Amino acid sequence: MLGGALVDSRGFIQVRARQEASMMQLRQTLDSIHELGCLVKDLDTGLVDFPTLHRGREVYLCWRLGEAEIGWWHGTEEGFAGRKPIDAEFLAELSVE
Repeated sequence: MLGGALVDSRGFIQVRARQEASMMQLRQTLDSIHELGCLVKDLDTGLVDFPTLHRGREVYLCWRLGEAEIGWWHGTEEGFAGRKPIDAEFLAELSVE
């Protein structure tokens, strides 16, 4: 019924257990990041947003894996495509509580 293939059930069970442990560790790591107030937006590209206030409204500082520093921001509705550079004007108008 299996077309002549034999399944290594012990190996399958070991691989499955490692997969489940990795998923649990990933979930715990993501939960820890979210508890800090950061928002993981895309695991594949390593995209993370950091909520802050600018001109009295919530915006996101935006960082992507491979970038040397957090150098971009965007509104909560704009997303990655609406990224703008963090410049002196942005910093001067950043709300500090």
